[in-house]
Amino acid sequence: MSKIDPPSGAKARKRVLTPDELVAIWNASFTLDDPRGALVRLLMITLQRRSEVAGMPWAELSKDRAVWRIDGERAKNEHDHLVPLSQLAMAELEAVGWKRRGLVLPSSTGKTPVSNFSDMKTALDKAVLAILQKKADEEAVAREEDPHVVTLTPWRLHDLRRTGTTNLQALGFPIEVTERVINHHQGGEASGIRGIYNLYEYYDEKVAALGAWAKHLQSLITGVPVASNVVHLADARG
Repeated sequence: MSKIDPPSGAKARKRVLTPDELVAIWNASFTLDDPRGALVRLLMITLQRRSEVAGMPWAELSKDRAVWRIDGERAKNEHDHLVPLSQLAMAELEAVGWKRRGLVLPSSTGKTPVSNFSDMKTALDKAVLAILQKKADEEAVAREEDPHVVTLTPWRLHDLRRTGTTNLQALGFPIEVTERVINHHQGGEASGIRGIYNLYEYYDEKVAALGAWAKHLQSLITGVPVASNVVHLADARG
């Protein structure tokens, strides 16, 4: 055994999607059957885990307060989590159609969450590649260059979270805010009064962060620049 090399640890994934890829994914999501397109868009907007978004019940959502409270029983770290819903998120939920009970994104049976992610991702990648190729062809014509074949670097739905948090830091939000946005906690399990406090800790900053991310995403999609994407933390605290 002394001559056997120890197994190497799992390599951390570092795939961050480019602005062009984000726009292509957003537009390609509209080619998917419902509710899979809405799933992709809500993943992009909220930056929450795939299982949490796919299994989202209407009971966790407050339309009046524009907030989504993820039950700790569904969260990976077992912490209840408040997700402020930006205008872009609210518009997506309005398009789905608000209800009082049941699942937001049900499967064809209506009783289980949307699934079959492998086939969905295959169809999504095909549509994304077609969009990127069309854009490259149009740019080649405009520049009077020869067209070239576009390739899509492999990516996973989870990379949307990393891309969003990376952009949040570029927009001026510190790591402790981005960690709270995606429900990452430091210092072990929180319970009792501390757990309740942690639920609301950084809430105003999360509102500002997800609002800024939604505006940035919308700016990429529409091509209309936002006046200023940089958020000053003192302003974010109100």
